[in-house]
Amino acid sequence: MSDEVNAAAEYIRLHPDKTMGPWLCGGLADFLLMGALVAMFSEYWERYGQTDAWQLKSAVWVVLFLNVIRTAQTFAALWHKLIANFGDYIAAATSSPWYTQYDPLTTVVTCLVVQAFFAARLHRLTGGLRWLLVILVPAMAMALGGHIAVTVQIHYLSSVRAIALFNKTMYVGLCGLMAADLVITAALSHFLWKSKTGYRRTDSLIWRLLHVTWVTAALPCLSELLNLVVYITELGTGNSTFIFFHFLGPKLYSLSMMYTLNARQSLRSRDNTFALTTVDNVQTARIEVNREVVQFEDGRRTDGATSVKFSEIGDDHDRVRHGSRGTDTKKTHPIA
Repeated sequence: MSDEVNAAAEYIRLHPDKTMGPWLCGGLADFLLMGALVAMFSEYWERYGQTDAWQLKSAVWVVLFLNVIRTAQTFAALWHKLIANFGDYIAAATSSPWYTQYDPLTTVVTCLVVQAFFAARLHRLTGGLRWLLVILVPAMAMALGGHIAVTVQIHYLSSVRAIALFNKTMYVGLCGLMAADLVITAALSHFLWKSKTGYRRTDSLIWRLLHVTWVTAALPCLSELLNLVVYITELGTGNSTFIFFHFLGPKLYSLSMMYTLNARQSLRSRDNTFALTTVDNVQTARIEVNREVVQFEDGRRTDGATSVKFSEIGDDHDRVRHGSRGTDTKKTHPIA
């Protein structure tokens, strides 16, 4: 057994908090966020399952399916490292089961599906996306290509030690995801800001949309930034802190998508109450309407014919009465 493997195993034994700890904490965070994602999916299906277009519902199902696979991979990796090979530091340093080798590919596909959703949303808002494609498509291609390359390298190397050997491809993948996030968020924020009209109702809605945009974009972008920074700074030290942020990425992207979809009803309901809160010193006349069934005869008036009686306008409010029935013909106009 090589000295390199022995050194890696010894480092894991001496520093479990920096090597195995991020795997455990990242896995627990993955499981917790998966529960939140299922809850938000249930809320979405209850609110919009019968009204949204099939394309949008299909995208939601795809995201949920990918996250289930991603969580299963996380569980399998933790089982392999912490249960099946408990205390075997050499296995922890060198082995990489086949079901964890496709982890980077599952991660990037999940993130790109969510980014495609936000890009389509931006296209609907702006009415066109051609000028953004020049930046957005290369960024998403970088992310996909980098993570595919990492997946292939992990498949052939099958070792945790290989992380230091494909740092360049990791840089490409992580930078591509971050660039796509920044482009979509900046473009959407710029469009919404330029859409301000000076009218209170319109600007209030725009501010709420900006709030949703920034809230949903902040956590995924911050997670990817920390993932990239920690990976660069701790590369070669043997620490696995970046794994924690790697586990968080797909769930935070998916939660941002579901939060955006579920917030639509809240935005609409708040917008519909605007007129009740912004109209000042407006008094409306009270109108009292009494309705009865009006029966039309053959055109001639009889003793039991139905007539329509219009009452005079009172001092306090207007009253309109329809269908006074009887023989009183005062201020009564028979229907002939």
